[in-house]
Amino acid sequence: MEKAKIFAMAILSAGLVGVVQASNACVGNSASLNANDCAAWITGYDALGGTQWTRFNSVGNCRRDPLQCAGNPSLQYQITGTNTHIEQIWFNDNNIQGTLAPEWGNLQELKFLVIRNSLGLHGTIPASYGSHIENVAIC
Repeated sequence: MEKAKIFAMAILSAGLVGVVQASNACVGNSASLNANDCAAWITGYDALGGTQWTRFNSVGNCRRDPLQCAGNPSLQYQITGTNTHIEQIWFNDNNIQGTLAPEWGNLQELKFLVIRNSLGLHGTIPASYGSHIENVAIC
């Protein structure tokens, strides 16, 4: 009887792991994002208090669908990219809280990272951002 319980717990645990992984997959407009870009985006979203952002959360699930969070370019908040990569992240007055995730350095097509008027941001720019990001502006 004890072996049956252990086996059932192992099956249940394996199923739960699959659910957690699936919940971190990008969806909607971002479903075809490169898996590394999707994972890096989600890590950065969580590290910067994404659920508290004032600009993007009214448009839907920005955590798992960053390309849906088009924002408003005239107000300088937007996330843009191709079907497979995130290329630009612009935040202006967006209640950013926390530190920049080193994983955003894995966004190999990211050319612009602009964060303005976010007093809750602290720490340094991670070395992983390297030279491929052409414009990093944090003020």
